[in-house]
Amino acid sequence: PEELFHTENPLSLLSLLPVTTKAELRTTNMEERTQSTTATMYGIFTGTSGSTGEPLQFSIDRRLAERLWALLARVAGLDVLSLTLLVHLWPTENPNPLFGPTFFRAATPESLASQKYRIYASLSRQGVIINAFPSLLRILLELMNHDGVVLRPARIITSGEVLAPELSSLLREAFQCPVVSYYGS
Repeated sequence: PEELFHTENPLSLLSLLPVTTKAELRTTNMEERTQSTTATMYGIFTGTSGSTGEPLQFSIDRRLAERLWALLARVAGLDVLSLTLLVHLWPTENPNPLFGPTFFRAATPESLASQKYRIYASLSRQGVIINAFPSLLRILLELMNHDGVVLRPARIITSGEVLAPELSSLLREAFQCPVVSYYGS
């Protein structure tokens, strides 16, 4: 209703929002929650980090994808966010078919190193934005330094774990671009 837009205390409206708990999500078996076919049929996968216990993947309605990208763009300080220019470095399987060839799974330093030339090529495109775990960015930076590679992405967005201030400064200096944390946003 219209009166909701004119409330003096917007936080009082939080209790009116529907909430899905981890307990409710667990009523759908893990196989159904984590298969890419589920995401293709019903929505887009996202998940909890596991910082308070078990990580949990679940699907959100595809119509909310626009809002997810808008939030990511807003946190990154961007007016527009192109999926084709967003490169992911992630320790788990690609749960989202929208990410396609710009998603690199790197669960260990060795798996990141084995893909480094493909990653370098993907990151060398103009206007690229990196979305990655801070720990994977540190490993990537070590590989780049060893190989004498210089990359200049437009922006770095970290997620999945806390970005330490020292690492943020190191990344900003090495990549010569803004570094923002999406973790907890």
